[in-house]
Amino acid sequence: MPAENAQMKQFFKKEWINVTMYAVITLLLFCSMFWEPLVYVVMLAIIAYCGFANVQQAFYLIFFTYPFQFIYTVFIQIKFYNIYFILLTMILFMVGIKYLIAIGKKKKKFNLTLFILSMAFLLYCFLPFGPYKMSEHIQMIGIIAGLYLCYEYREQISFKNLVLIASIGLLISCLFSFVAFETPRMLSLLTQYTNYGYIKFQGLFGNPNVLVLYNIIVLPCLLVLYLQEHKWYSIILFMANFAFAYMALSRNFIMCLAFMLPLYAILELVYYKKKGLLHVACVAVSMLALCAVMFTSTKIYLVRFNILPESSIAQVQEDTKAAVIIPSIPAEPNKPENSLDDEIFVDDPGREGLWQRYWGDYTSSWKTILFGRGVAYPQLGNIGAHQSYLNILWQFGLLGTLLILTILLYFLKGLIKKKSVFAYLILLPFLMACFVENMMFNMWTFLMFINLISFLHDSSLKTKNNSI
Repeated sequence: MPAENAQMKQFFKKEWINVTMYAVITLLLFCSMFWEPLVYVVMLAIIAYCGFANVQQAFYLIFFTYPFQFIYTVFIQIKFYNIYFILLTMILFMVGIKYLIAIGKKKKKFNLTLFILSMAFLLYCFLPFGPYKMSEHIQMIGIIAGLYLCYEYREQISFKNLVLIASIGLLISCLFSFVAFETPRMLSLLTQYTNYGYIKFQGLFGNPNVLVLYNIIVLPCLLVLYLQEHKWYSIILFMANFAFAYMALSRNFIMCLAFMLPLYAILELVYYKKKGLLHVACVAVSMLALCAVMFTSTKIYLVRFNILPESSIAQVQEDTKAAVIIPSIPAEPNKPENSLDDEIFVDDPGREGLWQRYWGDYTSSWKTILFGRGVAYPQLGNIGAHQSYLNILWQFGLLGTLLILTILLYFLKGLIKKKSVFAYLILLPFLMACFVENMMFNMWTFLMFINLISFLHDSSLKTKNNSI
């Protein structure tokens, strides 16, 4: 214990500037829920900090600030806009400038292979296979540029710091959401979703499913940290964020857990034998205790998986304060995420109907099969395919999909090594979630592959893997 206290003192002595900036940014984010102009102040503070801080802090900040999604929504000319991606673009632009300066000073070597692959895909995205939309095409440029820069700075990004900062940001944002419904500004923005009369927890995201998707990226990384070091703080952060995600009442989350946890248990038993069995037992007991405490959520899950009858849940009518309440009994909400845009109507036939619709459109002509509909083609029925692999084929066609696979395999070329076996625990739940959500080659892919790139190239983690 004295050793841990000494480490803590040394940490704050060394990192006091970074700790202070994160505290200031957190305070500004909290105040932004009450007063919209502070959104611009927090953005300026983050950009100024990235200008002076090390490059790795820019990537940490992307993860820390991402869970505060709806705080970045501002009112401009009678419409609401979420400007988080503008913040992300500016952060990556500053990292790019630092990278070019480092190349000019010959402190870094230009990665010609990855540059050619990235430019080939971007040029493909700009070919006239479909409509052009500036926001969609800029977002694709940001994703490609961000992954390129992350790979070039991979040795400087600590996987441990990245995951801890991401999970702390997620936890703080979930706690902030309890205050959000007491603020007029957030009340005008947030839409609440219900299952069987019970409100689904969504944090500061616009939809509970979005909170779950972020947890599907963060929670496996926390389990990997726990496997690596078995520190108490990693499992506490895992349990806290698991509890909030569990209250989102998402079947996708449970299916990913059902895949993730056995894989974690196998790795514990293979590498740590009897000690691993004890670790698995502690995790299992803690999670079962949380599920028992959240008894209503557990019953709703059992009903949604047809284990209990619907009559086992007492229907309640909550006195809610949100701008809009969207019922979801028993299916997912059949409404657009932006409840303020009444001109958008969603034709949602359910996931199987969506898959048939997108597959039929994709196979409608040889041109679509080869080249896809394009980055900015409107969603069919104003709703996505809810299947990443089908959506990639529909958007980019066979040729674009081949380019995407080439780029991703370049990033993952170290995955087959035995020392990187824990990376499968990070990647596989994400790939499973892709079967029911649009998570491939968008912001979710960007976040996932930053985690994977940092893990595969973190020398401190490699040492620990080799010593097992």
